[in-house]
Amino acid sequence: MLKENKPTVFRVRYYGDAIGFGEDLEKMIGVHSLDIIEEDESKPEYTERFFHHDLFTLDRMRKEVIQDGRILSIHARRFKILDYLVSSRGRVISKDELAQAIWNNSSGQEISNVLKVHIRFIRKTLLENRREAQDPIRMVRKFGYVFE
Repeated sequence: MLKENKPTVFRVRYYGDAIGFGEDLEKMIGVHSLDIIEEDESKPEYTERFFHHDLFTLDRMRKEVIQDGRILSIHARRFKILDYLVSSRGRVISKDELAQAIWNNSSGQEISNVLKVHIRFIRKTLLENRREAQDPIRMVRKFGYVFE
């Protein structure tokens, strides 16, 4: 049975992975419940389209961040930064590498300051109303950032 308001990963015949919120699944991907062949409770940590974390789900195709069944409002540039960090999780990403990937720009204090502002807003968005949650983005002094 489908659960309401909780992100669940489904394996759907011919459609790949989809994220569903109860009855909205049919509208989101245009399939009928009969086309669902299994509900995957394990929530794989990473699929090509989706990344699942305790705090959120990242949908790369729709360019959305979903938390507790609602779509978070996140600036396109911040989505790109979060996606890049998530794609390289566990690895320290230098500020220069991040600037090159996001802005096609190599370095500079100005880009570093802009990056700090974007990271701050990403953290604020992800951790809003989450007092006990641990920040998944860690700054490594003099080097850059790592997504854990």
